[in-house]
Amino acid sequence: MRPAARSRSARVCVAAATLAIAGCGSSSPSDNQVRAQASSICAHANREIGRITTPSAASGGAAFLQQGIASLKPELRALRQIAPPQDSADVWSTAIRSLSGELAQLESTAARIDTGADPVSAFKSLQRTISPLERQADGAWQALQIPACQNQ
Repeated sequence: MRPAARSRSARVCVAAATLAIAGCGSSSPSDNQVRAQASSICAHANREIGRITTPSAASGGAAFLQQGIASLKPELRALRQIAPPQDSADVWSTAIRSLSGELAQLESTAARIDTGADPVSAFKSLQRTISPLERQADGAWQALQIPACQNQ
């Protein structure tokens, strides 16, 4: 091959490689970007949840749940907006599905209390149904290396 042709081929290869590399990162955020975004979202929700005081009487159960729900809804909505890299998408989906299930159980329990269910038995039932979801979510967040999103 002539020197000029080799030089042109080399430039074409370098340009193609540069375009390929540039295109790789533009379609979805990196694992580190996802971790940073999710950690920020969850840390904010954790601060809000930490401000919720535990009721001193069973009659405060519904309000307690509503405050928790009000903190979790925007967290879940924001986390759903994150598009993880393809290699962690399944674990991410598990985390989001589990968190969504937790929120649904909280909403269901609050509705039952609002319609007259005994708050003490409703909370006991909630604890039984939400524990497996929390474990599943925690396992996914741990696998994704996002401890801020694990249950506190």
